[in-house]
Amino acid sequence: MTEREARERHGDAVRIHAGSYTPLQLMVAGHHEQSMVKLVCVGEDERVLGIHALGPGTEELLQGFAVALRMGLRRHDLKASVAIHPTAAEEVVLLR
Repeated sequence: MTEREARERHGDAVRIHAGSYTPLQLMVAGHHEQSMVKLVCVGEDERVLGIHALGPGTEELLQGFAVALRMGLRRHDLKASVAIHPTAAEEVVLLR
């Protein structure tokens, strides 16, 4: 679900967590292009309604989280998981 769709459906109960980063594999090669991740959450338990990502490797990142998202993923579930280093997926579980 997009942020706009979430806000239309849930109003002020929507919380956004977003961040940008330089993927490690690019940084080591001397590149500084930024990638981005965003979680669209709702409610006190912060059920994740959408995960958005742009940058290298994000297509696999999104596919990896798709099942958990469909099963009712909560933000605390992400925070309790182990970050796979060095991948773009760790940026999702480490978002503040």
